[in-house]
Amino acid sequence: MDYNFRINWLNIVFNFEFQSYLDIELLKEISLTSKLAREKLKPLVFKNLRLSKYNFDWGANNIVSSYYSYANGDQIKVTRSKSSKISNVNKILNNIAEDLKDAKKFSQSLHIEELSRPGVLLFPVVGLFDSLTVLKCNDCDIPFIKFIKLGELIPSLTNISLSNVNLTKLKAENFSPKQYTFPPNLIHLNITDCCVISSNLLLDPYEYLYNNDNSQRTSNCFALPEVSIPNLKKLTFCCNKKKNKGLKKFLELHPNLDSLTLGSFNFKLVNNLGALKNLQITKMSSFKDNIEYLKLDSIKKLGFFDIQVSDYANIKKLCTLCPNLEYLNVVIYSTNDYQNAIDGFLGSLVSNLSKLRTLKFKLLTYQIHTNNYGRNMVVMNTAENLDINKISNVEELIVVANGSAILNIKFENCSKLKRLRLESNNIRVDGDDFRQKFENYGSWAFKFNGYSINGYNLLK
Repeated sequence: MDYNFRINWLNIVFNFEFQSYLDIELLKEISLTSKLAREKLKPLVFKNLRLSKYNFDWGANNIVSSYYSYANGDQIKVTRSKSSKISNVNKILNNIAEDLKDAKKFSQSLHIEELSRPGVLLFPVVGLFDSLTVLKCNDCDIPFIKFIKLGELIPSLTNISLSNVNLTKLKAENFSPKQYTFPPNLIHLNITDCCVISSNLLLDPYEYLYNNDNSQRTSNCFALPEVSIPNLKKLTFCCNKKKNKGLKKFLELHPNLDSLTLGSFNFKLVNNLGALKNLQITKMSSFKDNIEYLKLDSIKKLGFFDIQVSDYANIKKLCTLCPNLEYLNVVIYSTNDYQNAIDGFLGSLVSNLSKLRTLKFKLLTYQIHTNNYGRNMVVMNTAENLDINKISNVEELIVVANGSAILNIKFENCSKLKRLRLESNNIRVDGDDFRQKFENYGSWAFKFNGYSINGYNLLK
């Protein structure tokens, strides 16, 4: 946001020389029409707003812009910023408030991203909005006290998402569950890879931004508070240190969740969630207990996003505990031949899931090489051919692969298949070679759309 070079349009419009070139009556008519159109478009234009470091003029003389210049390798502007300190922050917040004056009442979603440390200073802008329902924060620092009081600050929120966010506080500050106030109608809470940063550098904004002495900061994984959120239906909780801090007690307070996404899985976390329909898991863990007698009858949708060969047995076991499973989504990492993962794992897995209707899978294969320095290097490989004929008992298949694999895919013997969606992760798949290949399937109709192909079995 460049506040140093604003154009004074009034001086231009009221300039007599400028007016001499205009038809005043026509101008009035256009102005009225334009004003009406602008008013009609405001709810659409300002519905979703985004605030990031790229909204700021990095050359401006203030503490925030100077930080982004400094972080980008420009050492010159640091001294300019130090003299400004907190007064510049208030000016920036006032300028943002002025810019949002006519837009804030129409905004329903605010996405704050890549603000980094200055996010601590800029986060108060969220209090400007009248009717936000969605707040998303990515890659930034925000005050811990503001987060736990979001229910008071923005009571209209129904969706809160924090990803790679540092919640900052002074070292002496400790917050109890009683201090948390979540929005009363909150439905979806997403906490992914978030930490609590304790530092007394917060007492001096300049020091907090520029002091990189890690001994001045302590970091801990965010722990879910033992607080009940009455309308919560969807929870995502992933910690990059594979810790589910506070999760067990939090889930006990929310037995009516219908969607849960976890960074790491433990069966004991979900066995009492009788309303759970959708379970998504990043990392699997082994089942040490005898769980064969247990059932997750309510689950209809299941997803796994970082599957290794060593996880196959546990995934099969978990799937068999979901007798009403209808949708399965898997991302497989394999050092072995990818075709073995399809035939030996996916084929046998879905054959035992009687109610499964849709399978989505993405297969990533890799090899480990040792370089000249004796270090292991992971080299990703992409499949050149895909034979999915052994996945024969699902109605819908969604396959994410590279263009070569899609061009050479084989699915002739998928007898129950009604719909096939192919998604390319590298090239467009709407060229003549792809069209010619899929036109040979006489009983199918295909629609090509850039990086995806949708097929429909005309006989089903």
